[in-house]
Amino acid sequence: MVPSVPEAQVKLPDVAIVPYLSSQSLLSVTSSDVDVFCTFTWNLTAAYTFRLIVVERHPQRLLRAAFRASTGFAREPLADVPAPPERLVEEPAFRIETATLDHRIPCLAFCVSEPSHLNVRTDVLATRRYRPGPWLSQLKSAMRTGALGQPIDVPGAEGTVRLGAGELARDLVVEQAGQRIAYVVDTRFDAVNAPAIIALARAADVLYAEARFLDADRDEADKRYHLTARQAGFLARAAGVRRLEVFHFSPRYQGMAQAFQAEARAEFGGETRLEDEEPWVADLLPGTRQARGRERAGARTP
Repeated sequence: MVPSVPEAQVKLPDVAIVPYLSSQSLLSVTSSDVDVFCTFTWNLTAAYTFRLIVVERHPQRLLRAAFRASTGFAREPLADVPAPPERLVEEPAFRIETATLDHRIPCLAFCVSEPSHLNVRTDVLATRRYRPGPWLSQLKSAMRTGALGQPIDVPGAEGTVRLGAGELARDLVVEQAGQRIAYVVDTRFDAVNAPAIIALARAADVLYAEARFLDADRDEADKRYHLTARQAGFLARAAGVRRLEVFHFSPRYQGMAQAFQAEARAEFGGETRLEDEEPWVADLLPGTRQARGRERAGARTP
């Protein structure tokens, strides 16, 4: 039965057929899933408001279609959205960038970043007896769009007062540097994928990276198009991320999570050095001529 919820949006990666999302994703839909939706007889869902919006990544655009429970999930084409290859979503509050990786099918890695992080001073709220509510989101939106002259209705203990966004921003909000969070899963370590991952995750606050195998099984990881924990640690070090979290361990290593974490941590911290065993990866580290060339090329990308 289709759940009765207002609306769900599903962003999908990169090919002309509805592409692959990892089973580790929050919500996963493939072309076969959509086919299954369409093959059932949805005779009792005419009043349901549930809708999927499926987005295919193409080089310069996002191809979109809607599938409603009320119409038996018949395909409804939506207008294309222009989008450069590395950009999936651009909003005032955040951006989602992507890199297309090779898992023997295209598979997307993601980086979510904020231009800035807006923290509300709860001490000032309490002192002025303002009540938290949707108006705080309106205030943050006005700050991000530069609409500081916008009036905002603020509920308080003695009723609602109308104040300017600029005044409220000055008194209530502390603006800090935004965060970057990168997510990489289902890919192998090679001369095409590794530079793309490093560029995407550059200076991220957190990198969530798969580590399907331990490095003792590096050959098996390569055959199955997955990373080892050590390779994940190297990618994090080369990208200059602040924190690495590894996951997606193979079931063959049941109860060995600490071994993955230790292996990744050792490479991330430089206690082990993959570049000493695989000389080609040294070119991926910051400061090498090849890495500087890639960084300059990335800086020229609009």
